Amino acid sequence: VVLAALVLLLAMLFFVVRLILTTVVAAAEPLGPLALLKRSWSLSSGAFWRLFAALILFAVAATILLLATQLITGIITRLVFGTIEPMSVGALVVSLITQIVGAVLTSVLMIFLTRIYLQRAGAAADPASVPHAP
Repeated sequence: VVLAALVLLLAMLFFVVRLILTTVVAAAEPLGPLALLKRSWSLSSGAFWRLFAALILFAVAATILLLATQLITGIITRLVFGTIEPMSVGALVVSLITQIVGAVLTSVLMIFLTRIYLQRAGAAADPASVPHAP
């Protein structure tokens, strides 16, 4: 059972890394669902270990930042509001601040993946445009 779980975990990691650029490709290129997967797969070709290392480093840094945010916010909230219990103002404050940091990290991840996409796509990618008034 443990061996099967390990094999499944490794397979999932492999597919996550190979298809990590799918969201960015969907935003940048007018392709259908299967073409998006193929394009993401081709963009990650030859860069598996670099993408894997970058994602692991980002995940570790994000986890440390979220834990530190929760810890510091929890300590400050406890000093201000007293014991933090479920459905209390203190719990709401800790949750709210942690979720804001999580949203910022998600935005940073998308920017990070967009930069990787632009690097991997090279000249084949259309430049992004910003709408402007005539």
